[in-house]
Amino acid sequence: MRTFLWVLGVVCCFCVSVNCSGPSASCEDKVCSADQACKDGQCVSSCAEGETICGGLCVDTKTNTNHCGACGTFCATSVSGASVFEASSSAVSQCVVTDSAGSVYVAGSFRDSATFGAHALKMTGGGGTGMFVAKLDSSGKWAWAVEAGGFPGTILGTHLSVDKSGNIYVSGYIGSGTVKFGSLSLEGGGQYDAFVAKLDSDGKWVWASHVTGPDYIEALDQVIDDSGNVYVSGYFKKTATFGTTTLTSAGGSDVFVAKLDSSGKWGWAVRAGGSGLDRGHGLAVSSSGSLYVVGDFSDKATFGETTFTSAGMGDIFVAKLDNNGKWEWVTQASGKSLNFGKDIIIGTAGGLYVSGYYRTETTFGDIQLKNAGNEGAFVAMINAKGKWEWAIQPDSKNNFRASTMIRDHVGHVYLFGFFTKDISFGETKLNVEPSAFYLVRISRTGKWLWATQVSTSHMEKARGLAVDDDLNIYATTSYSESVRFGGKEWTSADKQRIVLVKLQQTTQSCSAGTCQ
Repeated sequence: MRTFLWVLGVVCCFCVSVNCSGPSASCEDKVCSADQACKDGQCVSSCAEGETICGGLCVDTKTNTNHCGACGTFCATSVSGASVFEASSSAVSQCVVTDSAGSVYVAGSFRDSATFGAHALKMTGGGGTGMFVAKLDSSGKWAWAVEAGGFPGTILGTHLSVDKSGNIYVSGYIGSGTVKFGSLSLEGGGQYDAFVAKLDSDGKWVWASHVTGPDYIEALDQVIDDSGNVYVSGYFKKTATFGTTTLTSAGGSDVFVAKLDSSGKWGWAVRAGGSGLDRGHGLAVSSSGSLYVVGDFSDKATFGETTFTSAGMGDIFVAKLDNNGKWEWVTQASGKSLNFGKDIIIGTAGGLYVSGYYRTETTFGDIQLKNAGNEGAFVAMINAKGKWEWAIQPDSKNNFRASTMIRDHVGHVYLFGFFTKDISFGETKLNVEPSAFYLVRISRTGKWLWATQVSTSHMEKARGLAVDDDLNIYATTSYSESVRFGGKEWTSADKQRIVLVKLQQTTQSCSAGTCQ
């Protein structure tokens, strides 16, 4: 088993957790019945000879490692070992994604200057905080690194995507002032303006677009479709202008979802919300162009023709939009205190996975979760029609959050977050020492499959997470003084460093219905 850690020297200026969305799915917009399976994008009542319906899929229980011998019998997966590669870099990573060739892309912020292997970056204008996007090839060598920024302009890149042609899309926000992307520039006018920019496979800036307004406008997630269209979700205060479309908030802050075409031109933009604080956070797009967004709202919030009232200080919403931005349906998860919707991804057999965190207790349809501590993370599944199927949480008596969630092409879900006291995922217990991040894999049916941890000497935040076609996992965060994984320890003479962890999973084979 091989595990690689790329450790970069950093000075932390921002602490924003981000999410990088995974691939699309096959029966995304369909709801198959309990006795049906998803096959070739259709709900079927029978499978080929030698196959059985398990978890909504047709599988061969003689060879399938997730259903070995019987539905739901998982062959064991192990994660261990570690190696390290270092580079000098005064930067903070925010997000990580991979492509089909095994390359890894990292985006984040840096102050003054940063070095990625042989690639040195210097803040445009001679100071301030800039954004970087850097590429590692499959051997762990820095292929290129580029920057964007200006002085006194501020920029933070928080979300990253890569398409099938190797083009890279980055989004985040800029402050007031001029921000340059190579020869391109944007002029920030409000407190924060959301932006989206595109690079080609060689790291050259292609276009940059932003949303303008007098107050705060933040992009909290982005996804791309097969045609190169970009969809962005977030929140805005007062007004927000997307090209020729201006949205007006009904209260403190409202949800927005917007579309750009492959040339960076704004298409449609829609809002939702009410008089309270409302945010659109995680976003997912299906192969048919349907959009799903998760977020949170307080008081009353209206989504198209549907209005919800929060049961406590804030509730979670999940909504579906068509490809023209029309709200199709919306549902909520409620609790007595604060509830936060963070990420949403589309499952391989239909349905949607939602993650976030809550205080005290929360209810998903008729499923109730209670937290023994102050804040607790959750993962829940909702079908394509908006009905909650299941919801799970780790077992802990203290605070733990879910920072990011992704899915691999097999259908497993991965959750990355931090915890401050001992925590259990099913039968696996993790011990905090003195602070740590958890990384856990979950089955399609909500079963904890394995859990591991990265321990640090100081409390930090979990950041980006990605998985490649070979099921290697990439997690990025930062640490001070030391970080420990798999019985090994790395120390830093600097104030703070980024750590990019590459984990290789090894799963038992399934032969004749037996795990070996």
